[in-house]
Amino acid sequence: MSEARFDVEALLQKCEELAARFEYDVAIKFCQRILEQDAANSEAHALLVHIFVDSGRVEEARQALTHWLALKDVGEEVVIQRWLFVAQLGEGREAVKAYEHAIALLKGRELCSVHCAIAELFLTDLCFEDDAEEQCEVHLQAALAISPEDAEALQLLASTRLSQSRPEEASTLLARSLVSWKELALTDEAYPTYDFRLSAARLCLELQMQEEADRILEQLVLEDDELCEPWYLLALVRFQLKKQDADEALERAEQLLEAEEESSELSEAIAELRAAIGECSASSTDDDEAEEDKQMTDC
Repeated sequence: MSEARFDVEALLQKCEELAARFEYDVAIKFCQRILEQDAANSEAHALLVHIFVDSGRVEEARQALTHWLALKDVGEEVVIQRWLFVAQLGEGREAVKAYEHAIALLKGRELCSVHCAIAELFLTDLCFEDDAEEQCEVHLQAALAISPEDAEALQLLASTRLSQSRPEEASTLLARSLVSWKELALTDEAYPTYDFRLSAARLCLELQMQEEADRILEQLVLEDDELCEPWYLLALVRFQLKKQDADEALERAEQLLEAEEESSELSEAIAELRAAIGECSASSTDDDEAEEDKQMTDC
């Protein structure tokens, strides 16, 4: 192994470490140094795109992806990876076409994930397309044919059934999805992402599965106590479950909302929940006073 190649590999490792610590600007500089030394280094191109995506710099990610796509003879695995990035950075039908290119080359668990990604597009960006419901169903059934108890596919199908006004089926599917991961250790590679679990909690609330939502949200705020929405949802579910600490969770959500520079979409929902908790507290006080009056009268 040449000294130059060893240096490139060392820089790649350093770049990955920096990205893992969210030191994106420094990681980008390392990637650029690698590409100055080895312009055809596909790993560096891939990592640079990944860092731009993770740091929310979409336009720069697209530019980096364009340079990466210009590389020839990169091998099937890299071709698949590039199509997946094209899909991730694309929109609507463009993203679907890129996923379809990846499907032609994929197999197994990755193929299942791509079918789920396409289904999610038809549930969101492409939901008004004439064939949205049909395409969503086709891809979710394809995903479940590969992995019948796949948590992502089951959760997406539950969301689909809810949108079709079929809540009982949705609840059954979501329960199956939760069973597939709720006993896993946090360090398990199969353990779902934070965003996936937050979506699961939202869906649980819509389907009146409050106990499950409470369990998920409690873990989420333990992992990151600086996000407003999980605290608001935890307050909401605990209010619905008539737990006394609903007010504490809502106070935390209000603090985080106040700290945000821009007004949050949650503002109105938080205000409504605060009013509901206040009314409930006032009603409880009135009931207690009435009971005390009754007891004194009885005496």
